[in-house]
Amino acid sequence: MPDFQANFDQLKKSNVIPDVEEAFLPQAVHDAIANLTDDEIAVLTNISKRTGSHIYLNKDHSVVCGF
Repeated sequence: MPDFQANFDQLKKSNVIPDVEEAFLPQAVHDAIANLTDDEIAVLTNISKRTGSHIYLNKDHSVVCGF
């Protein structure tokens, strides 16, 4: 079952999306985060840890991947 809040909190805690504010997420991104599997979150976390990169929103609140 999708769990946006648990996935969002895990991505924030692991520094994958350090600067992303929940209130500004487009619905499509909200849904994508909600539907991430544990394996997908692990991949994003691993990339972030190894490269120091992260995902953020630009000034227009569009999602930009820093990987």
